[in-house]
Amino acid sequence: FVHHPRTERLLSRVSSGEDFGAATGVDAAFTILGHDDFMRNNIRVKRDADFQGCVGDLGWYCIRLAQLAFRRAGFGAAKSARATDWKLNGEGVPIEASCSVTFGADDASDAEDGGGGPDPALTFRCSYLHPWEQRGEVRGARRTAEVLGYVTPKEGTVSFRVTS
Repeated sequence: FVHHPRTERLLSRVSSGEDFGAATGVDAAFTILGHDDFMRNNIRVKRDADFQGCVGDLGWYCIRLAQLAFRRAGFGAAKSARATDWKLNGEGVPIEASCSVTFGADDASDAEDGGGGPDPALTFRCSYLHPWEQRGEVRGARRTAEVLGYVTPKEGTVSFRVTS
């Protein structure tokens, strides 16, 4: 999704300071409903193969959306991350998780809000236990942009909606 033209249009819009305002938050979700065979045999749910489970598989798309949006607003890398709720399978691999990530400014004086506001934050949910959902929302000081199907857009869904 990073290289999809819609992503560049979205990032250009959310980085328009006067119109959108500095990005202050991102909410994202990426879920798939894993069928029985997937939940028993897929590499993504095996401790000795991919112990990060849904966080390493689906969650990183949510994190990447936030990195892109916050970088455009002058913020740097994540400075803290935590899982706030999770479910593990029998092998101890996350199959559902809700997480939050706080980002810091590269240089507080360069961030659009002058470094005086709270650090921007990402909240996201990823899961193999719920039907297909790909939703991202970037909140600015004056507007919010919502994009559905942001990871793998379906034909006809390559737009996003901005509200105030």
